[in-house]
Amino acid sequence: MGTARFGLPLILSELGASAGLNLLWDHYALAVEGRTFGPPDPVLTLAPDWTGRLPPNARPRILERRGVDLNPLDPETDRLRLLAYVWPDQHDRLHRTRTALDLAARLRP
Repeated sequence: MGTARFGLPLILSELGASAGLNLLWDHYALAVEGRTFGPPDPVLTLAPDWTGRLPPNARPRILERRGVDLNPLDPETDRLRLLAYVWPDQHDRLHRTRTALDLAARLRP
């Protein structure tokens, strides 16, 4: 909203940093109501059940991203632990989690 409405960059702060996965949301696309929002070359595309207004069609500018976690998980060394939290019959979710972990391991937010 900040970028679309005011042209301002965003500062992302997250408590309990999820190995950095949520800090990289601007690398993911969102597919809703036949439209896709996000980067032109997304690492992965999320397609949730959507209600309400559509998001603004503007690329966010991220000035800074920080995760705050007393015991942060590492997307590489804790990969198997994080994947163990996903039910094994949820193939799409496992694929999305693996893809997000690969990105977090590469970018190190």
